[in-house]
Amino acid sequence: MLDGYAGLSAAFWMVLLWGACWIALGLALAVSDMRAHRRGVTVSARCKFVNRHPDGEVRHLLHRNPVGSEGKEVLLLSDRVVVKEGRDVTITYDPKEPGRIFVGEELPKLPHLKAACFFIALGLSAFIWGPFI
Repeated sequence: MLDGYAGLSAAFWMVLLWGACWIALGLALAVSDMRAHRRGVTVSARCKFVNRHPDGEVRHLLHRNPVGSEGKEVLLLSDRVVVKEGRDVTITYDPKEPGRIFVGEELPKLPHLKAACFFIALGLSAFIWGPFI
C-alpha cells in the first residue's frame, strides 16, 4: 500500500511537515485572536493624567472600573491626546491581557491578521513546492 510513496525523498516529507507546522501556527494565532475578541469587555474609565513626551508619544493614566481582579490604574499610549484629564472614556480590553486596552469598542477581531496570513501562506508554499524537491 505504501509502495507509491517509497520513491519520495526524506526532504519532501520534511518540507511538507514544515509547511503543516506553519499552517497550524497561523490557524492557532487566528483562533487565539478570535477568542480574545470574544473575551473583550467594555468599561468606563476616567483620565487622571495626560503626559506628552518630546518624541510625540502621549501617555494617559486611566482609572477604570475592572470586571475582575485586574488593576484599576492603566496606562494608555497613543500618538495623540485621546481624552483630556478629568474626562470619562469607554475602553475595551481582554481580561487576560488587562494592560492592552483600546479606546471605545475598537478591540480588533484579528489584531495579528497579517502574521497569521503570512504563516499560512508560508505553509501553503511548502505544500506547493514540496513535490519539486
